[in-house]
Amino acid sequence: YEGIVSKNYYSALGKIMPKDFKFNKRTRRPPRDPFNSMISLGYTILLHEIIGQIESVGLSAYGGFVHGHTRKHPSLASDLIEEFRQIIVDSLVISMVLNGRVSINDFEITADGVFLNKDFLKLFLAELQNKMEIKQNYLSYLDNPVSYRKAIYHQSIKFSKAIENSDPFLYNPLRIR
Repeated sequence: YEGIVSKNYYSALGKIMPKDFKFNKRTRRPPRDPFNSMISLGYTILLHEIIGQIESVGLSAYGGFVHGHTRKHPSLASDLIEEFRQIIVDSLVISMVLNGRVSINDFEITADGVFLNKDFLKLFLAELQNKMEIKQNYLSYLDNPVSYRKAIYHQSIKFSKAIENSDPFLYNPLRIR
């Protein structure tokens, strides 16, 4: 089901993008268009942020529940990224595209794929860092707004407690508006 939903999501997303950023599907390793290039980089950075937070609370990033187990893939981090990728990475990239903060000239388009050029890479990384520090009230079990970075940490703690107590109801998903 996840694959079907994902395919439909990216197909719809590609249709709302301006001409230079339109795409038909999710591509990676390497990304084949500017939009996929930005979200691939964003997802990679977010995945590693999540790995760090998961491991900081004593869990292994490689023992997931939803994503398949392989020795080299951090399945648990892939499970937890699902809660954050759209609200952090996708929303950032969509905003940058629709507000004209990125152009087709910000990319190196080669036979090997499409990549952010050096100057735009710096801007993109700064924007992603700023996004991670935005405070929000998406965690219903906290009284105060926290940054996305702290939200990932709190969700990692909640996940750990749910595992320790064999009680999935101890994990509270993000509540967006």
